Amino acid sequence: MSFPTSFQLFAENYPVLAMTLGQAARCCLLLLLAMLLRYSLGELEYAERIEAAVGEVLDQGLRTADIAGAADSIGTREMGIAVVAALRTPPSR
Repeated sequence: MSFPTSFQLFAENYPVLAMTLGQAARCCLLLLLAMLLRYSLGELEYAERIEAAVGEVLDQGLRTADIAGAADSIGTREMGIAVVAALRTPPSR
């Protein structure tokens, strides 16, 4: 099986200041990682777990400023913590 191996992480062009202020697109980075796992490494299970965790957090109504705007948003640190917590929850089958 052949997988594409070239991914340009959009974060390399992402302003460092946005990361410092807690306004970076954490979900986008995580979903990009899922794409890398799925298409370059063939790790479908890990990709699906990341996608499910991000989806679960979004279903809970949590949003960073890049998605929700300034109102009703959480910082990227809080979003990362929420996604990690969702990843630690065993997948339901």
